[in-house]
Amino acid sequence: MAVAVFLGMDVPIRSALGRDRRAIWVKRVLRWSATLCRNFQALLAMKETVIELKPIPVLYVAGEQGRPYGEQAPKAFASLEAPLATLKGRHFYGVVQNGEYRACVAIAPGDETSILARGTLPGGRYRRIRIADWKAHRDQIGAVAADLLARGDFDPHRPLIEFYRSQRELYMLAPVA
Repeated sequence: MAVAVFLGMDVPIRSALGRDRRAIWVKRVLRWSATLCRNFQALLAMKETVIELKPIPVLYVAGEQGRPYGEQAPKAFASLEAPLATLKGRHFYGVVQNGEYRACVAIAPGDETSILARGTLPGGRYRRIRIADWKAHRDQIGAVAADLLARGDFDPHRPLIEFYRSQRELYMLAPVA
């Protein structure tokens, strides 16, 4: 029988089919600690800086105002991506203002004839927080946004922006006064 040392205790570990309660306990604790470490590493990856953003001309699709952002975003992005010839090399943004979510893409050559609505993301100073591996941490996007909106230097006249830098990296941008 193998023995694992956990928190200074010698705990016998049997096969995965073993019925030893201590072995099951150790497996659960190890699984829980691995999950906790992943979440903690994600929080540590959230580095905060203040940047200057230039105005960005975009095409956008608006979500259903008044519905939760988590419901608006997937539908809006699906509608935005459908008419685009390719997604490769495009810069995608999510914009939140006045209860409405807008899925946006920066205008690129060839977008002149697009039937999508046009707008401009306002420039200025923004507080930027990076969320690594955002697909695995979607539940943290709302919490980070709420934290940014609650700060005293938030500028309510400009929108909160999600910049999807890549499939694995998201920047939350909150305007600062």
